[in-house]
Amino acid sequence: MSHRFGNEGQILCCFLERHLSYDRTLESARSTVFCHRIRKIHPVSFMQVFLFAPCLHSHATMAEIWRTYQDCTGINVTYSSFTERLRLGHK
Repeated sequence: MSHRFGNEGQILCCFLERHLSYDRTLESARSTVFCHRIRKIHPVSFMQVFLFAPCLHSHATMAEIWRTYQDCTGINVTYSSFTERLRLGHK
């Protein structure tokens, strides 16, 4: 691991590598029926944007997260498709 971060940064990096790794996030998305196949909304990108995207408000709006996802991934996805991923019991 790089030593360019302070102690707090290294702790955060270790936590993210352990609990939000690409493989673990993808496995969780499939096991919770977030996705059956990967299409426009990639579960790993979705999770990263949802958790870490900068926003203009203290609490990001759904529309803000949706726009940030499109900006970060370069993928156009309808707002309704994006928000559908957050519905409880999505199938």
